Amino acid sequence: MEGKLKELTQKIYNEGLEKARKEGQIIIKKAEEEAKLLVEQAKKEAEQILRKAEQESEHLKQRTLSEVKMASDQAMASLRQEIIRILTESAIKPNIKDTLADENILGEVVLTLAQKWTTDQGSLDIAVVLPEKQKDKLLSWFKSRASKLLEQGMELRFESRMEGGFKIGPKDGTFLLSFTEKDFLEFFQSFLKPQAKEILFGGK
Repeated sequence: MEGKLKELTQKIYNEGLEKARKEGQIIIKKAEEEAKLLVEQAKKEAEQILRKAEQESEHLKQRTLSEVKMASDQAMASLRQEIIRILTESAIKPNIKDTLADENILGEVVLTLAQKWTTDQGSLDIAVVLPEKQKDKLLSWFKSRASKLLEQGMELRFESRMEGGFKIGPKDGTFLLSFTEKDFLEFFQSFLKPQAKEILFGGK
């Protein structure tokens, strides 16, 4: 009886031990599988992060290159415009300056405009603004060559800041047509610039 009890106890023990061993193996296997999944997931996440970082790096590189190129193009365009401005200005400015310094030419231009301004009543409600530095010569010219217009009401005004040329408009200042040295320079530059650009840069 005692032997059978001992045998039964041993059998229960062995069965429990085997069961515990199998359960342990299952737990270990499950843990290994979960660990493997975690490693694979971590690897995938790491690859995604790396891919994203590479894409962002490439995007930043392309954007930087684009910005550098744009800045370079703008700088080159600005430089070209400055070269064209200097060359065209140096070519035509002396001629414009000399022409507008001649009181006969300047006076004739003003006279032509003023004559077209005469109202139906024969009066001239206009003011002509001229350079202060040419005041004596221009006053003398208008008194001898355009006295009739002065009698009709044309008014001569002189401005110290004006380099050359003239401005003309109603006496009340509602508007003023400007024909200064700067205006003529900009006008002629607009015609010369395309030619200068073609010569310097081949039209680019």
